[in-house]
Amino acid sequence: MRLTLRKLIEDRGMKLEYASKLFEIKAGVLKDYMEYKRIPEVPDLKIILRMFRMDYDDIIFIIYRDFEEHYRGP
Repeated sequence: MRLTLRKLIEDRGMKLEYASKLFEIKAGVLKDYMEYKRIPEVPDLKIILRMFRMDYDDIIFIIYRDFEEHYRGP
């Protein structure tokens, strides 16, 4: 199963506005992360990691792989 930030959020039944408040990340910034327009900054990564109970290596791998696939293709 391919995990993306969008999938992690949606699988928990969260909407963008709710997730942005929970993560304390502006909705527009979070949306940009989900749409590959921006790569999450370290402070935002720490928040996302804490909320999903993931390790730094897990999220970096997910973000890198998804970012690469988005621009290169599957």
